[in-house]
Amino acid sequence: MNRFSIKCLPFLLVAMTCLPDISFGFHEQVRCQAFKDAIELCPKDLQSFLKKNFDAVHEGLHFAERNRQWRDSIRPQDGETYYQRVVQDLREGKLDDYNTAHRLGMLACFIAETISPGDYLSTAERLIPDEVVYGGFQRISNVNSNISGLIANYRHPYRYRMKKQVNDFLFNVTVTQIVNYWTSAWQAGGRKTGLLAARGTTIAHEEEVLYFFGGGNVHGWAKSSSSGNVVRRVG
Repeated sequence: MNRFSIKCLPFLLVAMTCLPDISFGFHEQVRCQAFKDAIELCPKDLQSFLKKNFDAVHEGLHFAERNRQWRDSIRPQDGETYYQRVVQDLREGKLDDYNTAHRLGMLACFIAETISPGDYLSTAERLIPDEVVYGGFQRISNVNSNISGLIANYRHPYRYRMKKQVNDFLFNVTVTQIVNYWTSAWQAGGRKTGLLAARGTTIAHEEEVLYFFGGGNVHGWAKSSSSGNVVRRVG
């Protein structure tokens, strides 16, 4: 199991010991996998930055779980605030500042929860798709308008439709959108992106690992692979 999966597992305990809440849809482990996939699909320099600062980005991704006292105040449109702060940090050259990486993680958290199909905390369904297909890069030019579009096109039509096909579809949308937001912020901050992943690039989640914990430990599941996920690039 790689360190990405290991770091995501503690948040499973938090999820399974709390009552369901409409503010949180994607299971933390599902969001973690989308986060990992998005990193693999980012352009090289941005990907290197995210991996180098993984701990800070990862903590930002789990902003919702780490700040449950503010859970009811988390709004999708707040994602624009973190997007603009990331852009400003990058323009000011704050690549070594913890907050820059942390805000990228928070941005991913807000995007994932904006698209989220509903509350899965109490289900045991297998919610990580076998494969994710990248939808291709689209620059985010108007963050507020784009977030409104995500709500109208995905959050509202698919809210509480707890089917695996719906989850798989929205998982793919989430991965693509996280890459879009991260890459757009990177560019807007004056950083060069280089070669972008082509539309249709796929990531195969090779192996499902079930975790059974008893005697005070956590129980749950995740997908992992001793060899890591397989990225099949096209174009």
